[in-house]
Amino acid sequence: MLRMDGPWRITVIGKDAAFEQRAVVRASYGTSILAGRVGESLDVREDDEWELELEHSWDGRWWPNVRVLPGPVQSLGSGARTRVIRSKDADWTGGHPEHPNFVLRLVSLEAADSRPDAAGAGAARTGAAEGAPARAVVAGAVPGGVPASPGVPARAPMRAPTGSRTGSGTGSGTGVPAATQSIRTSSGPETAGPATAGPATAGSETAGSETADHRPTGSRGWGR
Repeated sequence: MLRMDGPWRITVIGKDAAFEQRAVVRASYGTSILAGRVGESLDVREDDEWELELEHSWDGRWWPNVRVLPGPVQSLGSGARTRVIRSKDADWTGGHPEHPNFVLRLVSLEAADSRPDAAGAGAARTGAAEGAPARAVVAGAVPGGVPASPGVPARAPMRAPTGSRTGSGTGSGTGVPAATQSIRTSSGPETAGPATAGPATAGSETAGSETADHRPTGSRGWGR
């Protein structure tokens, strides 16, 4: 879980994962959900601190992704700032622990807030890129989750992991994590399931793909 401050626009720019993904925003006005589809965006209109958690769906539940890799905050030269946040939903047997399969781009809205049409508080859905469908979210309500898509068989089987996932966890803190800090946020039960190897999306900041047919194991960790 990450702690953010002020108004930001969140956009999904990459997804290469066997499980459905989503971003959960917890602000003073309530909880909002951003579906993990490339092009989906969500405006967070919060002047104070808010929380961002990246999750994946498995076995009918949403689990925090085991690793979050926040990039540095960069200036856009117009008073706005941007940063890229990469995450890994689970640790796969033989897989690289920092291979990102769910990537978000955040752009600050301080500069845009000076415009007359930028007033107001709460999370506002913006248009999805390239015709991607958008799903409105009512501020203050917790949606029922993003439906999972049918799985596609993996190209090559992998050894089943050992151990079991026992729960989920969230990090805590008062600031945004360091630019290259590797943060573990949860662990979960072991299972077998299909995996897909999706091509990297144009414009995304993901690299490679992963194939597996078993639920990975994770260990409990804390971070922010």
